[in-house]
Amino acid sequence: MIKAELRTKMKMVELDNSTKLIYDKAINDFLEKLLFNYEKIAVFKALEYEVNIDQTINRYINKKNIYLPVAKKKLRFYKYSLDTKLIRSNYNVMEPTCSTEISINDLEVIVIPSLAINKKGYRLGHGAGYYDKALKDFKGLKIGVIYSYGFINDEYQENHDMKFDIVITEKEIIRM
Repeated sequence: MIKAELRTKMKMVELDNSTKLIYDKAINDFLEKLLFNYEKIAVFKALEYEVNIDQTINRYINKKNIYLPVAKKKLRFYKYSLDTKLIRSNYNVMEPTCSTEISINDLEVIVIPSLAINKKGYRLGHGAGYYDKALKDFKGLKIGVIYSYGFINDEYQENHDMKFDIVITEKEIIRM
């Protein structure tokens, strides 16, 4: 299956609200344990069909340095706190309006949304390549969060696609 078809297919899968809440909680519980020893963490505000990691963000917002991505010409990360004003971007993503930028290489870990992740750990995103380009030389930990139906066998990766170090589903933590 080609990437465009796979993206469409993955966006069409719908979990009922109660199942989504249960899966999100399980993923957040795993994620919180993994992030415990890190201080500079980039996260994301989920789209409707992505894993909602607000539980983890809320747990660590006052204890760690939390950053959110902003995608313009390239992906940048900005400090996020409870008073940070968020606006909806052209990509429908909630982004901070003004905040302190951090160099990507100063981050220790980045938690990344995905439409799918294959069994080799390669991410299928929305197709703009922001994370692929930004994380090309990133030395920190790359964590992908995905519902288990999105952890697939398909071989779609290309040379420029980023690979995760760890993938978390509602069922398990997988080290790649």
